[in-house]
Amino acid sequence: MPNKTKSVVTYLNTKGTSRRPAKRTTDSRIRTPALDENFIGKHRNNPKGEEAVRGYGQGQWNELNADLLRQAEMDCADIDKRVAHSEKCLSQAERKLSETSRFIKRVANSGTALSNGNLFTGTKLRDWQMQDKVTAGICAAMAVILMIMGMVNATSLMLNSAVTVFLDHPWMAMVMSFLVPASSLAVKFVYDFFDTDRLRKLYAWGVYGIAFAMLLGWIILFSGTYGGLTGDIDWGSLGETGRGSKGSLLTAVQLFAEVMAGAALFLVVSTVASKYSADSYYANPEWDDARKAKVDCEETHKALIEEQKKAHGFRDELHAARFVFIERSAADWFSLQGREH
Repeated sequence: MPNKTKSVVTYLNTKGTSRRPAKRTTDSRIRTPALDENFIGKHRNNPKGEEAVRGYGQGQWNELNADLLRQAEMDCADIDKRVAHSEKCLSQAERKLSETSRFIKRVANSGTALSNGNLFTGTKLRDWQMQDKVTAGICAAMAVILMIMGMVNATSLMLNSAVTVFLDHPWMAMVMSFLVPASSLAVKFVYDFFDTDRLRKLYAWGVYGIAFAMLLGWIILFSGTYGGLTGDIDWGSLGETGRGSKGSLLTAVQLFAEVMAGAALFLVVSTVASKYSADSYYANPEWDDARKAKVDCEETHKALIEEQKKAHGFRDELHAARFVFIERSAADWFSLQGREH
C-alpha cells in the first residue's frame, strides 16, 4: 500500500471509527443513515473498493435526503430571485428619494391653497414671531454694516495705493468698492438656485463654514500684525494695511471675511423670511411617500436577506452532512485495509 494510504489508515486507526449510526445533525430534518458494514466488508479486497463504498454511501444518504436537498436547492433559487428583485426595488426607492425634493417652492401667483381652502398670500412683518423679528433684524443690520465696512475698506485701499486714476477720480474707487456687497449678494443668491433641500443645506453650511474660517484667520492675522494693547501707538502708521506680505494677506483675508460673513448673514435673514413668505418652501408630501417606500423596501430586503441566509445555510448543511457520511464510509473501508497490514 502506498505511504499516503498507510498514513491515512494510521490516522483512522488512531482516532477509531464508530460502527454505530451517526448522531443527528443540528437540523432534525436531515436523516443520517447507518453505515453498512456488510457492504464495506465485501469490498475490503476490491481494488476499486473505495470508489464503490463512496458511491454506495452517497446512494444511502440520497435515499433518505434527496427530496429534502432538492427542495432546499429550489428554495435557494427562489429566495435568490426574491432578493434580487428586492435589491432592484430598494435601489429604485433610494433613487426616487434622492431625486425628490424634501421641500418645494410655494408660489404666490399659483394660488397655493391652505387646508381651510383660503389662498396663502404670506405673513406680514408685524405678525412674525418676536424671536424671528429680532434674529432677522440683527442679522440684516450687521450685514449692512459689514457691507459698508467692506466698501470703506476697499475704497481706502485703492486710494492709498497711489494709483493716479483713483487719486484723480476718487469716485471710481468708491464705485469699484461696490464689488464687496455685490459679491456677498451673489454668494447668497446662488442658494436659491438649488432645487433640493439637501443641496441647499450643504451650500448654506459651506458658506457658514468658510465665513467662520475666514473670521478666525482674520483674528489670527490681525493679532500677529498689530501690537497688543500695552504697546505704543505708532500714529504715523495709521491707515497702512500692515507690514509686508503679512499685511497683504491680512487685507485679502479681511475682504474675503467681509464678503462671506455678509453672505452668511443674508442667508440667515432669507431663511427666516422664507417661513412667512408666499414664495417659500414647504414640505413636499411626495418626499414623505418616497421616504416611507424606501423604509418599507429596506425592511423587506433585510427580512429577505435573513431568509436567504437560512436557506443557503440549510442547503450547505445538507451538502456537508452528505460529504461527512460519504467520508465516514470511506474511512471504514480504509480502516479494514489497515488491519490487513
